[in-house]
Amino acid sequence: MVVGTIKTLSIFAKSIQEPALNQTSFETALATVIASVNARERYYPETITESSLKALTLNDIKAYYARNIIPSNTYLTIAGNISASEAKALARKSFGAWNNSTYELLATK
Repeated sequence: MVVGTIKTLSIFAKSIQEPALNQTSFETALATVIASVNARERYYPETITESSLKALTLNDIKAYYARNIIPSNTYLTIAGNISASEAKALARKSFGAWNNSTYELLATK
């Protein structure tokens, strides 16, 4: 098993299971998306405007995450020079403790 794959999946698993949903990261991401919408860098539906984005709160994002970023809504794909048994073992090690109740805590923080 490639050491880089282990480290990468470990970092990825932590970011999914323990997201940095704090006010600073929220404000940074919001400013980036607002700038993109205003610059028309890509297509956004008509309902996505600066004012609609500014109406979002960190609690809205946490609630969305808690409802939608859960194991039953997620697929993990591992490709590369790794056997299926190694990939399964690595996935179990990285995501084995992840369950839906983890996110119930996010909405209350």
